[in-house]
Amino acid sequence: MSDNRFPKANRLVSESDFSRVYEEGFRFDGDVFVFYLLENEISKPRVGIVTPKYLGSATKRNRIKRIIRESFRKDKEIFEGFDFIVRPTEVASNLSNVELTDRFLSDFRASKKVVKNGD
Repeated sequence: MSDNRFPKANRLVSESDFSRVYEEGFRFDGDVFVFYLLENEISKPRVGIVTPKYLGSATKRNRIKRIIRESFRKDKEIFEGFDFIVRPTEVASNLSNVELTDRFLSDFRASKKVVKNGD
């Protein structure tokens, strides 16, 4: 059985964690998501989710966060080696759950490729 939990060890929780990723990380603007990626030395990936109010009501923002967390839990192996912050763009609030999942994963893969190539 796979590990589908979302423990603190997989989250960026402190202000200093967020600041470090923002300041030292690489920014990548995808089609639907903006990523700030920073390679880490620990084996576990860590994610921070930022959902600005321009995305809509709290219900809409929470749905987007829920989809991101679920995608992260299901495909943890592609995120290994990174601390990252994800911020959805306005386009995200108009997409279905399946489209959000697909775009989140494809935008992350593209950002990871750019960081690994050093562009």
